[in-house]
Amino acid sequence: VLDVLESSSDLSLDPSLDHQRARCALGFDQRPVIVWVGRDTPGKDPATAIAVVERLVAAGLPHRLVMLCSHDAGREALVARAVVSSAPDRIEVRGPIPHDQMGIWFTAADVLLSTSRHEGSGYAVIEAMGAGCPVVALTVDADDAGRRVVKEVFGRWHAGLLDAFNCNGIAPERADRLATLVIAAGEGAVLMCRAARTAEPLRAALHIS
Repeated sequence: VLDVLESSSDLSLDPSLDHQRARCALGFDQRPVIVWVGRDTPGKDPATAIAVVERLVAAGLPHRLVMLCSHDAGREALVARAVVSSAPDRIEVRGPIPHDQMGIWFTAADVLLSTSRHEGSGYAVIEAMGAGCPVVALTVDADDAGRRVVKEVFGRWHAGLLDAFNCNGIAPERADRLATLVIAAGEGAVLMCRAARTAEPLRAALHIS
């Protein structure tokens, strides 16, 4: 039995806005923009987001960080963190941003950085992916139940491919390697699609002879 829950994520986007138009509307220049969404709490870990841009700046890269505060009460704390960082001119705090206006930020961003210590796929991550924005996130350890589900899903996928290859006369050892390769190619193609904002990598992977 599956319970279908209504999500509050808003995946509706203005069709007239593409990446460049969204950047122009928000006043972004040509520097790559990293967007972070959250509050100044340990669970959201804004310190790690700031540390990322500090490392990029130290490496001579032009990236800038735009921190979108989800609540007005935490804005001053984020500003304080930015001011005392080693790259205050590369960090901008905006917000609070109304939920129905988040789409343009995700469309304009070059990447969403999620430093949440507890959420693997929070609303910001889901909505950014819906806008075609690549996501970089910390690894969040799943509980035992979550790991079992992931293991079962990929196990069934692998077993199904293995059966298909075996039925077509492919030797078991080679069939096992091919099944793993197909899964890796599919997952990798999805990531490439998000980065390139096009489905072409997935189409190419599906048409490999």
